[in-house]
Amino acid sequence: WPNLNQWPTNQLAVRQAIDMAINRTVIGTEGESGLESPLTNASGITLPTFKAWLAPSVASMTVPASGSATQAESILANAGYKKNSAGYFALNGKEVSVTIVDPASYTDYAQDGALIAQELKAAGINATFDGTTVNAWNADMASGNFQLAVHWSSQGITPYYLYDTWLDDTLIAGGQGDFEHLKNPAIQADLQKLNGDKTVAQQTADLAPIEQYVAQKLPVIPTTTAADWFEY
Repeated sequence: WPNLNQWPTNQLAVRQAIDMAINRTVIGTEGESGLESPLTNASGITLPTFKAWLAPSVASMTVPASGSATQAESILANAGYKKNSAGYFALNGKEVSVTIVDPASYTDYAQDGALIAQELKAAGINATFDGTTVNAWNADMASGNFQLAVHWSSQGITPYYLYDTWLDDTLIAGGQGDFEHLKNPAIQADLQKLNGDKTVAQQTADLAPIEQYVAQKLPVIPTTTAADWFEY
């Protein structure tokens, strides 16, 4: 989750570079013990689970599962960012520096964050991982006092639950979602319409603009599928 109200994650080019630099395969195999698969569609749609809801307009909008530091660097360079004397990208003298924060006791997320920091550094982004306490992390996520964090979304039988947690600004006040603090009236209206849909055909049509928005604007940066950590 990138903070949309803080430099540098409020910059689309930076979010695009982060998206491209992340090695989702390594996160899934090392950080998540091989139990979570890479999400390579930029919309965040989980395949094959939610294939029926994948809009044709975003089907080809993918990122490599192993990431690409070279392509991430190209994104920043094409947007006018230049490397400083320390080897990190900067814009008008302002360095692209990010801190990834997650609880140290969430050992999978802590490893994910440390791995992502390494991957971002390889792409010219000055990234560090900060392992904090669960209480401090929950408070910071709810208030928006962070730059970048690994955090789950909600699960459900359709993608509505995923996108609602990501994008619904009514969840900000209670710290239940939309941690990036997106406030987009068009997306809010799309979510409300989607919530009333009864058929997969209606849901697929109404999901299309939401999927396109996530894929193009990256208010969140999907990484892997989410496992249910239970046995029955």
